[in-house]
Amino acid sequence: MTTSPRRAFPTLNEYEAWVGADLMIQGMQRAGKNATSAGIIRALRRLTSYNGGGLLPTSINYSTVFGHDLPQQCGWYLQAKKSGFALVSKKPFCGTDLPGTSTATAS
Repeated sequence: MTTSPRRAFPTLNEYEAWVGADLMIQGMQRAGKNATSAGIIRALRRLTSYNGGGLLPTSINYSTVFGHDLPQQCGWYLQAKKSGFALVSKKPFCGTDLPGTSTATAS
C-alpha cells in the first residue's frame, strides 16, 4: 500500500471551496431565521462588497453582478513553497473579456 505525502497547506481547490461555502454562509446569515432558498438569493443580491475574507484581490458587488459575468476578473499568481503559497506579486493580475466577446450586464 502506498500513502500520499502529508500536505502542509491547502490546495487551490480547497481555497475555492472555502470561498464558495463562506459566500453561502453570508447569504444564510443575511436571510435570517428560517431562511429559504429564495431568501438566501435575495440576501446575496443585497451583498455589495464581498472578498472572501480577504482571499479575493477585489471585492464583488453582488447587487449588480449576481449571476452575470464580472466586467473584470482579478487573481493572484501564487508560488507553492514548503510552508504554503507565496504571492508572486503584491498586486493582483486583472483581465477582461477577450475582444469580440461581451460581458453580460445585470438587469
